[in-house]
Amino acid sequence: MNRFNTALMFIICSIPSLYAQELSVPQAVHQRYTHELEQEHTSLINNLLRIFDVSNQEWQEELIQARRDSDQEDEACKARYTRMYDRINPELEARFHALLRAQGINGSDVIMINNGGFPEAGKGFVGCSKHSFDSMKLTVKEQDALLLHEIAHIIHEDVVVWNALYSLLNKTPWYRKAAAFPLMVKWHWFKERRADLTACLAGYSYAQALGEALRKIVPFSSTIQTSHPTFKSRARYIQAFCEHVVSDATTDGAVSVTKS
Repeated sequence: MNRFNTALMFIICSIPSLYAQELSVPQAVHQRYTHELEQEHTSLINNLLRIFDVSNQEWQEELIQARRDSDQEDEACKARYTRMYDRINPELEARFHALLRAQGINGSDVIMINNGGFPEAGKGFVGCSKHSFDSMKLTVKEQDALLLHEIAHIIHEDVVVWNALYSLLNKTPWYRKAAAFPLMVKWHWFKERRADLTACLAGYSYAQALGEALRKIVPFSSTIQTSHPTFKSRARYIQAFCEHVVSDATTDGAVSVTKS
């Protein structure tokens, strides 16, 4: 075998081991995604505040009230789920609290509760169902990736921000509502993409697991996505993230993080 063939065989044999190992997310990739997501969030919120014609101080006051309202909504949800369903699976709850700690969240501030279905997040709780996870044949890693998505909503106070925006939408004159509504939808989709990518930033294996989990969820969910980006769109940007991680792990070149 000549040198070229020997080198080619080495490269081919190395590819599976590269993907099999637990790749860490390079700091440069982490910083670029975090920065771009922060910029996009700020831009969307500022554009909405201009349409609503409110100052930053008024926005902060809306957030304070929205936190109070969200706390009440949390309590109502937790009480309803407690009446309807059994206690959450202890092993699943233990994994959840380990994920919280890994994300720097005080476990006493957030609880997990059995909601009997798909994962969801409030201001200070995550609802999910071991039975639902099992019915979709999700692996432990895939379950954890979905939980990281919900934890991201809590980190970014997505419920609070949405309630504050919705309150301002209700207060704004009708002629401003038409301009605000498309941006409201855009922010809603953005927060789901940010939650996906925040889960991906927790580790390359979580990014791979999240992509596989979403593929398994498709048959159990509506194909018409209104509150979330489409499954195809989510698959594209998760795949792009994985490619960026591998690219940075194997080359010295710059990595583009432009959305697909």
